[in-house]
Amino acid sequence: MPEQVAKGGLAPVTLLAGGAPVAELTMARVPASVGHVRLLVDDALTDHGVTDRSLIDAAVLLASELATDGVRHGAGNDLHVELSLGPRRVQLTVTTASERRPGDPAPAIAGHSQQLLDMLTSAWDVRSSAGQRVAWYRLDR
Repeated sequence: MPEQVAKGGLAPVTLLAGGAPVAELTMARVPASVGHVRLLVDDALTDHGVTDRSLIDAAVLLASELATDGVRHGAGNDLHVELSLGPRRVQLTVTTASERRPGDPAPAIAGHSQQLLDMLTSAWDVRSSAGQRVAWYRLDR
């Protein structure tokens, strides 16, 4: 089945084929949590045998961008992060509550973060629905 992904658009998210969650953490939606997200991604990828330092560095940088976005633009008290690893991909999802109402503009990622996501990922997206704001990216290995 073909994958449905978006690069800043609204196509449906298809979960990582053949991948599995390797790290998951829910923490307070506060600026200090961004550092915890960076460490989580670095440690999990290293612990699961990823040796490509440039891939790990890109995953950590983008995790920092999405976590910061969740802290700044999410709602509620929690920031939930899930990292999945497949044979050829890394996927990170950051979920917060959302106060978006029907008719509100679609959620967006800050300009510099959007540029990094466009340059480094194979796919990414951010959307709000059912009271949640979900931002994610995929990196090919």
